[in-house]
Amino acid sequence: MEDRLPLEEWSFMTLNYDGNNQAQCNILKNTRVKKGIRVVECATANCKKPEDANQVLVHVLDYLAKNLVRLDGLYMSACRKNLKALKNDVNVELEKARKALDQYGEEYSEYRKLCDQFIEDLYNRIEELREQIRKEPNKPDHHFQDQVDAAIEKCKTDPGIPSEAEIQTQANQDGINAAYFWGIQKIRAKLL
Repeated sequence: MEDRLPLEEWSFMTLNYDGNNQAQCNILKNTRVKKGIRVVECATANCKKPEDANQVLVHVLDYLAKNLVRLDGLYMSACRKNLKALKNDVNVELEKARKALDQYGEEYSEYRKLCDQFIEDLYNRIEELREQIRKEPNKPDHHFQDQVDAAIEKCKTDPGIPSEAEIQTQANQDGINAAYFWGIQKIRAKLL
């Protein structure tokens, strides 16, 4: 509530007087405003005595009962001001967002236009290249052929099938079903 209703409108300060500290209580009571302590009232009471403590509480409740409508009005007025300020802040931010989106909309439409043109040009050039390659006589790619031949030779020397001993070891460790699936995975990886 502090930002909506000043502290000095709804808070009290009670100094605990124990019979030996009257001078300190008076000093604090008289200098509290200079020290930044602003309250409705500063009372002195021996809070160890229930009747003194109750007297302070009754005084506070009487104040609140007499001033509740006024304090409520002040609080609601502050809330309305805060809501109005928040509404203004939101409107300012919304206006900024609207301007940013308007600018983005123009940039996005330009982007879409350029992107569509790029895609169209790309497809046209790919088709032109395809037609050009189609018209050329077939020339074997020796590098590709060499790679295929090397892969075939490697498969002949190392087919990727685990040896009987490897399969038996795997079966002994994890069981026959696990060995079966392990072997399939080894073969599949090699084929790929």
